[in-house]
Amino acid sequence: MIDRIQLKKYIHDCLNKFVLIKDIPVILTLSKQLKKHLASASCRNGIGYITVSVKRFKNIKLGQQKEIIFHEVCHVVDWYLADCFPNSWKSDRKHGRTWKGLMKQIGLKPKIRYNTNKKAKND
Repeated sequence: MIDRIQLKKYIHDCLNKFVLIKDIPVILTLSKQLKKHLASASCRNGIGYITVSVKRFKNIKLGQQKEIIFHEVCHVVDWYLADCFPNSWKSDRKHGRTWKGLMKQIGLKPKIRYNTNKKAKND
């Protein structure tokens, strides 16, 4: 089962690691339609969006859920900074240098999980 309150706490905890931009509004959506990925993220007009696959996420342990949410929050922060500071923050909008730097900044290895049954891919 997915604990929506716990996932929102993870988002809040991760954003608090980015002291200067911890107040980015993030909308969490639980989706039955998201089939290919465990979760996805975007940022539009200064608002972050994280979508979690209900079907694929419910069987994942809490520690891994937290890691995945932090991964997605780093995407939101990366895109938020690129939108706010287009002349100085150059995001490649994927798993590139800026996203990796944000992951390292919060103490995580920058890795991608395409499938929970497979080993994580180090980028």
